[in-house]
Amino acid sequence: METGQGERVQVERYAALEALGGVMRHGFVGRVKGVGLGYDKAAVLAELAPWHGAVVREMGYGEGALVTAEQVHGAEVAVVGAGGDRHVAGVDGLITCGRGVVLGIHVADCAPVWVVDPWRRVLAVLHSGRKSTEGNIVGRAIREMVERFGCDPGRMVVQIGPAIRPPWFEMDIPGRIREDAVAAGVDAARVHDCGICTHASDPERYYSYRREKGCTGRMLALGVLC
Repeated sequence: METGQGERVQVERYAALEALGGVMRHGFVGRVKGVGLGYDKAAVLAELAPWHGAVVREMGYGEGALVTAEQVHGAEVAVVGAGGDRHVAGVDGLITCGRGVVLGIHVADCAPVWVVDPWRRVLAVLHSGRKSTEGNIVGRAIREMVERFGCDPGRMVVQIGPAIRPPWFEMDIPGRIREDAVAAGVDAARVHDCGICTHASDPERYYSYRREKGCTGRMLALGVLC
């Protein structure tokens, strides 16, 4: 898509989530050419906000619908709804059963993860870097979805987005996420991985914290129940 200033914003979508039809919408916003490089995360996000906001609007929602997490590299998750805080402190994952609540997670090598129960219509979007993965954030989110909303892990769909991978990183984050999802009861056939390495792939398409030695931008994983 094109923003008002002519910069191209690339938005990826994944077949496993697209197949859910009217249950949810999603998108993964990649690198914005010439925008959002720096060491200060807050400044980077402020510079990227107009382009990220344009994608939210293109999805059919006002920018006030977007809820983001502080992302402290932990394994805590929070349940959010319409009318709550737009930025949730102390968590790396967001869960909602509210339609029209756009969940947003920023990444630049860490894995974005979507977890959805299409039967109960409950959605989680997670930030899973090294520490969050070691803390089993995916398993925690699934447990919260089960306990809070009566979800069945056997009906859930999990999608892992672009992330740094071996040999460019010493831990196989996507592999560990898959193992944790299956251990939590998700059918292995319903755990999907896009297979993209942010470090090794097209630098014009993906930011990579490690490749760019910290002077980088942030991509945005979005999910919303319809």
